[in-house]
Amino acid sequence: MGSYYCTIKTKKLIALLVRSGFVSKSGAKHGKYEREGSVVIVPRHRSISPGTSKQICSDLEKLFGIDTKELNKLF
Repeated sequence: MGSYYCTIKTKKLIALLVRSGFVSKSGAKHGKYEREGSVVIVPRHRSISPGTSKQICSDLEKLFGIDTKELNKLF
């Protein structure tokens, strides 16, 4: 992943999580997606800010081994 991050659409991120085997758990102000006992929290907005998208993508890459090519498709 490059050092440049921008806003991403929440729908694209959720689609990637579901394709990667995450299961949706209900949440009030944030969506919770669980896989192998770990949880990824996604804000319920139309788009996700650059700082939040950077953190979520780095966690997906390091903790869950999601391919960088898949993550780059979000941007």
